[in-house]
Amino acid sequence: MHIGILGAPDNPYVIELERAASEHFPELTTEVLKFGELQVGIGSAAAQRAAFLSDRGLSDGGLSGSGLRRRDDPAGCDALIVRSMPIGSLEQVIFRMDCLQTWQSRGVAIHNPPRSLEIAIDKWLCLQRLAEVDVPVPQTICCQTRSAAMQAFDVLG
Repeated sequence: MHIGILGAPDNPYVIELERAASEHFPELTTEVLKFGELQVGIGSAAAQRAAFLSDRGLSDGGLSGSGLRRRDDPAGCDALIVRSMPIGSLEQVIFRMDCLQTWQSRGVAIHNPPRSLEIAIDKWLCLQRLAEVDVPVPQTICCQTRSAAMQAFDVLG
């Protein structure tokens, strides 16, 4: 089994995941993948497989390397562990989430799936979900203008 770990190669958590995997599952191979190298394709059969760029060269219409795959595809990762979401523009973050959703819909087992990441990244949505299931959350006001923020500051003390 081959597992992709999506995160920074020098991140201590990523390093620990790789170490634990090799120690407890010697038959398992891991590969650290970077968000900045994500790509997905639509169209030809080769482009429909979600892929990562790789130093191993490009083939299959430019989509190869450590391509994520369906469970019945002989190349690529069997599963993906999403360790972190780096800072990026709105477009970059949306694209990254779209990539994860595409792979998930194509049968790749994703740990920390797109919807859970979306909730964790969106602090308001996270607080809302917690409050809906009666987990105590601090009084919070979310707003979009400086004047509204100052009013909220006064209201919250």
